[in-house]
Amino acid sequence: MRIGIIGGSFNPPHRLHKEMALNVLKNNLVDKVIYVPTGDKYAKDGLLDGNIRLEMLKLMCQDNPLLEVSDYEIKRGASYTYETLDYFKSLYPSDDLYFILSTDLILDIMNWKKPEYILSKYKLIGLKRRGVDGVLPEIYSRYPDSLKTYDFKMEELSSTIVRKRIKERKIKELKGYLDKLVLEYIEKYSLYQ
Repeated sequence: MRIGIIGGSFNPPHRLHKEMALNVLKNNLVDKVIYVPTGDKYAKDGLLDGNIRLEMLKLMCQDNPLLEVSDYEIKRGASYTYETLDYFKSLYPSDDLYFILSTDLILDIMNWKKPEYILSKYKLIGLKRRGVDGVLPEIYSRYPDSLKTYDFKMEELSSTIVRKRIKERKIKELKGYLDKLVLEYIEKYSLYQ
């Protein structure tokens, strides 16, 4: 089996996060996708409690059996990408793992912990983001089979935009940004206000 891993803060999870997974599934790049929200020790302003972000991801994924959610990094508190990938490799030793990420993260790989280790052991699926261009770091030339990039023409969207709309009380605008159940959850618990 080919398993895709998507990591992030998912603060909150939005349509683009789901589109990433659905696109790689639809194009037969992986057989299932596991979302892994970051732990609470991840240094990011306004990060909601991990269990709240986990619950929103579960709501977003519940309509598709090929989408799963893991609490691995939340239970750990913090985890480097290589540690997370090693954990899932230990769970699925005979399966192929693919780390799914967007263009901006592909270009930032030299700021990751153990980038050589990751590229020597795992495969990356890079999804191009509009407005994010750049030259691939030289490290990728040493691991030519480690990265495949795709352009699925996905709309640009970020959790920052979503949080801003909520603070501005522009909830109606969020209907196209968030899964219906995630939006209802945010409204019910007055999140991000």
